[in-house]
Amino acid sequence: MTGRYLWFGYGCDQWGGNIGRIDLGRQPARLSTGVASQDFYNAPLLAAASQNRSVLLAGQPSLSPASVYAYGIGAGGALTTLRTNSWSVIGSNLREIALDPTGTTLYTAAAYPYEVQAFPFADISTPTATYPADAYPSAVDVSRDGTRVAVGRDASYGPEVFAFTPDGTELARFELTGKLVPGAVAWSPNGARLYAVSDDWPNANQAILHILPIPAG
Repeated sequence: MTGRYLWFGYGCDQWGGNIGRIDLGRQPARLSTGVASQDFYNAPLLAAASQNRSVLLAGQPSLSPASVYAYGIGAGGALTTLRTNSWSVIGSNLREIALDPTGTTLYTAAAYPYEVQAFPFADISTPTATYPADAYPSAVDVSRDGTRVAVGRDASYGPEVFAFTPDGTELARFELTGKLVPGAVAWSPNGARLYAVSDDWPNANQAILHILPIPAG
C-alpha cells in the first residue's frame, strides 16, 4: 500500500510478469495492469515504505543474477523507473525484498551471497550494510520504526531466523521447528516480537507459527 494505491505483482508465463495497481480512492475501485515499463520474468516481488508514498521497489525473482527496480510514484499512480542495480550486485535467486519506513534503504535476501544486503534507494550499487545468515537467505523484514532488521534463511539445520540492528549488530537468533517458509518473517508493531512461519519439514503440508521475543538493544 502507498496511500490510496494497492500494488501487486502478477504473471506466470516467462517474461509475462508486470505490476498492477488498484486505486482505492475511486468508487468503485479501479484496476490497472501493465503499469511498469519493463516486463518481468515472472511475478515481481514488491515492497513499499510505510512513511513514503512516493516510492515503490520491485524485485526480479527466479533469475541469476537478480535485479531490483526503484520506482517513483507520480500523479495518478504513474510509475517512473528511477534506477536499477548494476550487474551481479544483488546476487542470485532473489527471494525477498524490503524497504525501511522512509524509503531510503532497500534490503535484499537472495540465495547467494549468504547474507542480506542493504543498499541506498538512491544508488543500488554498493551495499551499506550486510547481515550474515549463513546459507540461502530467504526472508527480510524491517520493523515499523526502522530500528530492527529480521533475516531468515532456507535451511533444515542451525538457526533460521536472526534479528539485527541496522548497523549489523546481532540481537538474537533462533532455530525453528521445521523449515522457514520463504518470506515468512514479520515484526510486531512495537518491534518486541518477531513472527515466523515454518513448515513441518519434511511434512510441508503443515504450518507452524513461531512468536519470538526480541531483547531490547
